[in-house]
Amino acid sequence: MISYWEKTSFITYDYLIIGGGIVGHFAALELAQQQPNAKIALLEKGLFPHGASTKNAGFACFGSLTELEADEHTLSIDAQLQLVEQRLKGLEQLRQTLSDTTIDYSPCGGYELLFDTAENLEARCERWNSLLQPLIGSDTFYNADQEIAAQGFSTKHVKHMVGSRFEGTINTGKMMYALSKKVASLGVMRYTQSEVIGWEPHPTGVHVNVRVGDESLVLQAKKVGVCTNAFTKKWLPELDLNPGRGCVLISTPIPNFSLKGCFHYQEGYYYFRSIDQRLLIGGGRQLAFEEETTIQFGINPKIKAALVEDVQRFILPNTSFKIEQEWSGIMGFGPHKKPIITTIDDRVTLGIRLGGMGVAIGASVGTAVAEKMYSN
Repeated sequence: MISYWEKTSFITYDYLIIGGGIVGHFAALELAQQQPNAKIALLEKGLFPHGASTKNAGFACFGSLTELEADEHTLSIDAQLQLVEQRLKGLEQLRQTLSDTTIDYSPCGGYELLFDTAENLEARCERWNSLLQPLIGSDTFYNADQEIAAQGFSTKHVKHMVGSRFEGTINTGKMMYALSKKVASLGVMRYTQSEVIGWEPHPTGVHVNVRVGDESLVLQAKKVGVCTNAFTKKWLPELDLNPGRGCVLISTPIPNFSLKGCFHYQEGYYYFRSIDQRLLIGGGRQLAFEEETTIQFGINPKIKAALVEDVQRFILPNTSFKIEQEWSGIMGFGPHKKPIITTIDDRVTLGIRLGGMGVAIGASVGTAVAEKMYSN
């Protein structure tokens, strides 16, 4: 039940964004900047962003060496380079929009741990350096074997390490907090705990069915942007899109502990870093792909055990640690890592399937969604 005042002031919009993560906020931001007189609202199912925008590891990265090599099986080199360029530009846009200080950006560099003989490693680095040179301007990857022991890793297990000069870390909680403030300052209405049930075309635009607690209502908009990543499939089951759950663990503070850099291994499926003298580690969904292809939050005990074992074996050997907190985030994947940015039904635009790279491409995908909305 709504009042006359609510009906006349809060129901109808020029633009309505579904999804309050990084993509949805950048879509709303772009719309508000380019259409300052437009009436805009953003809807988020949870109290906080529901997908992975504040449930990730806080990596500002564009792809480790073996991850890029693995992606050659699903994308041409030209398509991969376009995607890397989108990631680089997205990270730069994020930093310029919010400032490095605001998001705690650290240009600490990235490292990939390798556990075998790593045949032709130098040549592989040189090949990708040559491919990325036009985008970055200098060599990206280098042999970092001499840093393995200095980082405290077990040299018995970690045989090689590849450095990546242009990766870093951020605080994604501060990122989303700052984005929310910026969007609100431009007059965008932001509604949390507002679950979208579906939408349907209408002669004046789109009607969006929303549930808030025990109440249901219909919001109206001329154009709608859908920025809900893997959750989008519940409305559009025909999409080539699957969810992927990511597990993250964080330890209690460890005396005198601080890793220098952000770290990956096994084609980027695993990742870890330090923050506030704690170890943060996540990933491992390839250990149980079928079980982790879900939109249900939770921690798979098999994956948690594997992460803890890795910490004990080669990340923090001979160091006592205790896991203080654990959580999961839901990402969106497809047959390759190119996102879906498209308009359907003339009035509904999708910005989804970020391939686990939401921090890197979220800004650019959200901006592209907004551009399609106000230019069509």
